[in-house]
Amino acid sequence: MSDQILVTGGRGLLGRALSAMGATHVHAVGRREVDITNLDEIEQRLLLGRPAAVINTAALSGIEASEADPNAARAINADAPARLAEFCARRMRASLWPSPRIRSGHRHPSFQLHVGCSI
Repeated sequence: MSDQILVTGGRGLLGRALSAMGATHVHAVGRREVDITNLDEIEQRLLLGRPAAVINTAALSGIEASEADPNAARAINADAPARLAEFCARRMRASLWPSPRIRSGHRHPSFQLHVGCSI
């Protein structure tokens, strides 16, 4: 796994801002590089690049564009992010275990969530 963060929608306003903030650790891709509605393409990108994290900023924004093509709006803004999240969830491992405070008998135990990516 790399230390790169993959940002989909990387040519949009939010994607560009994230890219500027993360500079060397952010790999932003736009629709020319990756079609977010094509799950096979997204999975290949994730499996080849093995990013540490994925941030989806891809969207069909604007009321006019969404009203003009509601099917595209749903595919880009709802269906594709859901499939991307499902894919990432299948490739992530999470474990929950007690912190040392619960083992030492404190009344209010705390837990730590540790997540590792297994892409």
